[in-house]
Amino acid sequence: MKDIFKKFTYDLSKYNFRSYIEEVFQSSDLENLHLKRPELLPKKELKFENESQTDFHSIFYQKLNSPWTEFIETYKKFIKNEIATHFNEEIIFQSLPSFRAQIPNDQAVHKWHTDSDHDHNHPLGEINYCIAITDMIETSTIWIESEPQKKDFKPMNIKLGEYHRFNGNQCLHGNKRNITNKMRFSLDFRVLPRSKYSESEIKLSATAGRKFAVNHYYSELKL
Repeated sequence: MKDIFKKFTYDLSKYNFRSYIEEVFQSSDLENLHLKRPELLPKKELKFENESQTDFHSIFYQKLNSPWTEFIETYKKFIKNEIATHFNEEIIFQSLPSFRAQIPNDQAVHKWHTDSDHDHNHPLGEINYCIAITDMIETSTIWIESEPQKKDFKPMNIKLGEYHRFNGNQCLHGNKRNITNKMRFSLDFRVLPRSKYSESEIKLSATAGRKFAVNHYYSELKL
């Protein structure tokens, strides 16, 4: 695929992911949720090992795994109607998106990495997508190099109603300390072209031990 790095817009009336997040946290002011719901702030210092174990994450994933049928169906429609059009072959996709919460003066992800490194172990060929739930600008977004090992890091700025495609599999990326005084929420997921998927080379995720396989980490796109 040429031009992996690309920003897109999407129709919020069709895929209003923000409204789902507002629903689960019972607040329309997500940018100031750390002030509206201070009881959700982490009691311990966040590190790579516990960054996805905050109360923000627990509330979201508890709802998602209940299962949250309406949200999941919207996500699948987004994959089918928006993402699949980027490819000229069949794809498999991350079954459920990852949820990110970046608190002021902290990071959402605490280790600069590539998704294919030993700390993450994703298969080669994956393509990353990030959907902004709140505006992701400068220190409240992902910083990434333009090519593997180039280390010319720039912010991947995206706003509500936008999403970004990027090569997180091979390009080093991470977060800076969020000095915006606003919370950042986003969703991200990975897509693998069918030609890159091999049942004989399935890996396990380094953190959760999940199989990077269809009916485990991935789902097939039903056309």
